[in-house]
Amino acid sequence: MASRVTAVVVSYNTREDLIRCLDHLDDQDEPVEIIVFDNASEDGSAEAARRPGVRLFASPANQGYASANNQAARKARGKYILFLNPDAFLPPDGARRLADALDANPDLGGVAPQLVGEDGAVQRTCRRLPTMRDLLFELTGLSRLVPRSGFFNRWKMGTFDHREEKKVEQVYASCWLLRKRDFIELGGFDTRFPIFFNDVDLSHRLVERGKYTLYYPEIRVIHRGGTSVKKARTRSILASHRSFYRYLKKYGHRFNPPLWLLGLLLCVAAPMRVLLPEFS
Repeated sequence: MASRVTAVVVSYNTREDLIRCLDHLDDQDEPVEIIVFDNASEDGSAEAARRPGVRLFASPANQGYASANNQAARKARGKYILFLNPDAFLPPDGARRLADALDANPDLGGVAPQLVGEDGAVQRTCRRLPTMRDLLFELTGLSRLVPRSGFFNRWKMGTFDHREEKKVEQVYASCWLLRKRDFIELGGFDTRFPIFFNDVDLSHRLVERGKYTLYYPEIRVIHRGGTSVKKARTRSILASHRSFYRYLKKYGHRFNPPLWLLGLLLCVAAPMRVLLPEFS
């Protein structure tokens, strides 16, 4: 019998995490098809993925997160695609229960678990789709000054404690189950967002169809977080700022002087985040 779920794992120099991630996928109580797309890792990640039950696609060049996931998703045989970071580790019933939630809710666009650190701390992974006002509050630090504010921290849902089930506009794609049909019909991740904001953009297109993601905290997934990003922090910060601007430009007006000003502020803020980690 074919697996309901295809887990797509994109790796880039995450060998040790990848091994642990695949071990957890092997331990699922319902069979899961596993696809690993390696983005030209230099640490032996591809070799570590050469194991029974894994379909490995080893790229000779780093194609970015969006393109790699798109290519892997097209080869998926499951009804559902679980986009899973190599530093996210599913409990044994994780894939089955996430799929059951989508089966039971045909109006949903996706479902995502609660992500926790290895210390058990809950990670704040739910979001509203960002606006220019949200970016302004991020750049001025107001969202961090009053993190529990529903106004200044609207984007990151400052009033939501992440302990109850809720339909949300966006979640981290670190562990995100979608219908393959929806993903393919929407054209997959927009490759103009190679690393960051591709999940935000896809969420935007799902919401335009009236499809939200169910945040399902009964399932807890350990997530180390940012493994690849931390290894290239400067490049990641620059890429995230560029992608935020590109996202707002995509869904904004052609003539948009306020966005141009925010774009300038993003350019100024990027080196500050690089030089002053506490500014992030």
